[in-house]
Amino acid sequence: MSRRYVVIGNGIAGQTCAEELRARDSECSIVMVAAERHPLYNRVALPRFLRGQVREEKVMMRTVEDYRKRGLEIHFETWVTEVDTRAKVARTNRGQELPYDALLIATGGRPKPPPWPGSEELSEVYGFQTLDDTKAIIEKADRSDSVLVMGGSFIAYELAEGVVHRGRSKVTWIMRGPWFLRYVLDGEGGQLCRQLGEAAGVRFLCEDEVRRFSRSNGRFLAETVCGHRVEFDLLTYGVGLDYYVEPTRETPIEGLLRRADLHHDHVRLDAGRHGRHAGRAARPGVGQDLLLRGEVLPQAVLHARPPGRRDHDRPAQGAEEADRDHAVDAGDRGPARGPARPGQLEVGPAASACGAAGKAVPARVLRPVRPGR
Repeated sequence: MSRRYVVIGNGIAGQTCAEELRARDSECSIVMVAAERHPLYNRVALPRFLRGQVREEKVMMRTVEDYRKRGLEIHFETWVTEVDTRAKVARTNRGQELPYDALLIATGGRPKPPPWPGSEELSEVYGFQTLDDTKAIIEKADRSDSVLVMGGSFIAYELAEGVVHRGRSKVTWIMRGPWFLRYVLDGEGGQLCRQLGEAAGVRFLCEDEVRRFSRSNGRFLAETVCGHRVEFDLLTYGVGLDYYVEPTRETPIEGLLRRADLHHDHVRLDAGRHGRHAGRAARPGVGQDLLLRGEVLPQAVLHARPPGRRDHDRPAQGAEEADRDHAVDAGDRGPARGPARPGQLEVGPAASACGAAGKAVPARVLRPVRPGR
């Protein structure tokens, strides 16, 4: 009987794993569960799409036909509500029961809900995470007189930049810190970014936050702690993500994800030549560094076991792996110090796999590092 794989999530981690599994096993069953209605697309391109610099078709990375050609069964606008690790079944909101021999959880995250009092009463509030978020912001911003951006993150920066670049509405940006990315930029860098933003037409309200929201003359009104009153038609914000792990509640997987997340901020992976996934990862309390390779995630799911040192730190096999690992210097294998730099790959928190024995397999998403993300 062929093996059955279920992949929860249709981001780059889930898609890459599913395609690699198919390449290694032409007879297996691969079922993907995608909460969104779109095939795989490039989230990194969303800021350019918001600015109007790329068309929607350039954001897309796969078509529905691509899944059929690869023998991947995918269920769009579907999410897993429960994982039964004893019966080895994933249950969905549509009443489906998807049996598996190995399960990959690559669900990523979703924007944290707005934390400001009264924001739940606003009808036009958008985070910036998905293609549909971006399309909604474009539609609303293009017919708004004023857009309010909140948060001091890089996401908030991309929102402010994207909306003001469209040239249809005024932008006010409120943040609690003295400048954008206050934990990354020094004062001089923060002031330079502010000057560039103001030159583009953004109004900055720094070291301030909204005290309450209300309605005013058919528009929304934000009243700040420092006494400012901002009328606006649309609120967009960037205050971080919550990891989507609800299907793992009260399962053995939940504990593993919680333990893995404790180390998230201390794991970095350098990008090797040609952008391959060569590099090192160091975690507090771990006595040895592990060399992470791009094939570890599908390998773990394929063999239904957690990746071990024999996967990560074995000698390179063949010219391609040797080339992939060329940037790993034996004298530079200590703990990663400081934040990852742009151009590196960060080991993200959004993937875990469950093997044949019902054990969760720790796995991490590889994604380009961008300041403040």
